Amino acid sequence: MDSPTQMAVVLATDTYETVRPVIRRLREQTVKDRLEVVIVAPLPPGSLDAHHQELDGFAAVRLVRSLRRPAWPRHARSDPGGNSAGRVHRRDPHLPQPDWAAVLLKAFEGPWATVVPAITNANPNGAVSWAAYVSDYGRWGKAGPRARSRRR
Repeated sequence: MDSPTQMAVVLATDTYETVRPVIRRLREQTVKDRLEVVIVAPLPPGSLDAHHQELDGFAAVRLVRSLRRPAWPRHARSDPGGNSAGRVHRRDPHLPQPDWAAVLLKAFEGPWATVVPAITNANPNGAVSWAAYVSDYGRWGKAGPRARSRRR
């Protein structure tokens, strides 16, 4: 990424209104001037212009136009994309804190091109929970020692 951009935050959405609460939280970041916001949505070119005041202050903002709306219905419970978006939108005062991006940038300094989260099973004592976890989030599960040590 070009300097001063040090982290990209990708938001897949159906409308700008859906991600507006996330944008507000990202604006509170202490390092927002180093964040690139990439909005993936079926929006026409120039549609973010109306929101320029909310998007000012980031290192970069890009609209990647998708040809169709996200496939998940808003009420979906087992869709990882929908569930992840729901967790970001919840009204939890601990997610994300204003220093969230700064802490991540500091923690992952080094030769990394990409860093992704690991998701664990919050209910490891049930077979149904494990089936749902592996089905929906298995590829983002906690990596073994070999996968964690790979560098490019």
